[in-house]
Order: sequence, then C-alpha cells, then structure tokens
Amino acid sequence: APELPYGERGAGPKIPGNATLKFDVELLSFEETADGFGEDGDFDLGGFDPEDDKYGRLDLGPGGEDPNGKYRWERNGLEVIAYIPIEDGVGKRDIDYDFRRQFVRLAVRGDTIFEGEPGCAIEVDESFWEIDEDKDGKTCLMVHFKKKGETSKWPPTLLKQQQEEDDGDDDDDEAQ
Repeated sequence: APELPYGERGAGPKIPGNATLKFDVELLSFEETADGFGEDGDFDLGGFDPEDDKYGRLDLGPGGEDPNGKYRWERNGLEVIAYIPIEDGVGKRDIDYDFRRQFVRLAVRGDTIFEGEPGCAIEVDESFWEIDEDKDGKTCLMVHFKKKGETSKWPPTLLKQQQEEDDGDDDDDEAQ
C-alpha cells in the first residue's frame, strides 16, 4: 500500500514511489536457548497473557502510588504519567532528572523522588516533564514516559526494583 514503507517518495532508483514491496525470507539457522515450555507443558509466553488485551494503546487506567507517598502514576496508553505534588515556588532550576531508555532518576530540590529501571523501556526523546495542575487543581510536576514499543504493558509498579521488592516482601510474609 502506498501509505506504507516509502510512500510517494520511494527509495532511490530501485524502489519507485507508491511501490508495493514483497520480500522472500529464508531461515538460515537458529539457536535453541530453552525448551520454551513451562512446568505444565504449555508454551511459556514470558509473562504475556493472550487473554489480556490491555497492551499498547489499551494500557489505560490507574497505575499506582509510591509506597513513600512521593508520587502516583497512571497508565495512558503508550505513555505513563507520574504526578509529583510540589510546593509553590518550585521551578525548573529545582528539578534534576536523568531519563535513559532503561534508567530514570528524578529529584526535586535535592529530594530523590524515584531512581531506577522503569517498568518498560522508554523513548527518551519523547519523555519529558512539566509543571502544571492535576485534575484536582493542585500544582504538581507531571513526568511523561513514552513507552518503547507499540505492544508494551507497564507492570504493576513504576520501577522494576519496586516490583522485585514487592515480590520479595510476599515471600517473607509466606515464610513467617
């Protein structure tokens, strides 16, 4: 279809504008890494649940809250937004941040709000922060993380370490 790969421009002398491309693909080899099957004999989908349709643009709704009360976050399709309440007078010079594909850090006036590996890899160039009002009219720092990948689903926590800590806490509870 002309609206796909190269559109009206084409790509050099071999691919004219509005061309339909066809590819022949040949499997040259493969490596076995594991049998791919879970303990019950079913194929292991690596946490993907085919019955769950809340991936990509459909990954919507509440996300969660920081256990220390520093922020809350929401799922908004291809991005998640963290809301950090801030005091009056906080400005851009008070915000210190580092956004990388698999690492994020945010501090306000020297107080670290979060630091670690985000729940999903993020598009750094499309992730940003702004100071605005939330739904309740309270001034807050809003951090927008654009998920890398159209089929990503953010896990139950903003950062992966929080998920691991939560999982560890459950094990401790069971041992008691």
